[in-house]
Amino acid sequence: MTRHESDRILLARMATGDEKAMEQFFNAWQEDMVDQVRRQWTLPLVLAEEIFDDAFIHFLQMINEKKITAQNLQTSLQGFLWRITHYKAQNVKRRFKKDIEKFVDLEAHEQIPDPSPHEFESQDL
Repeated sequence: MTRHESDRILLARMATGDEKAMEQFFNAWQEDMVDQVRRQWTLPLVLAEEIFDDAFIHFLQMINEKKITAQNLQTSLQGFLWRITHYKAQNVKRRFKKDIEKFVDLEAHEQIPDPSPHEFESQDL
């Protein structure tokens, strides 16, 4: 059986709501794709995992909405999931970069004094 044929069978199983098929596919690619996101986009593990989880949910929604079917599958399921994951990571990285720039800009213009160590001594905690 070719990879394309096995992908079509797996896709058909996921389309019927087969949770074992979904879990099998998730477990087969999660570690590799999370690692790839971390390396390619220089992101923390927790964020890379979140991106992959979000991409996988999007992937399943596309199957549920019949945007991905065994008949129109032109690439491997792994390749399709990677493309979704890649675009989601790219978008997060763009947003993250903007947030860093805003934070750095605010930090440069806003001097927040450090609290005095004695400031809290008189308060009951």
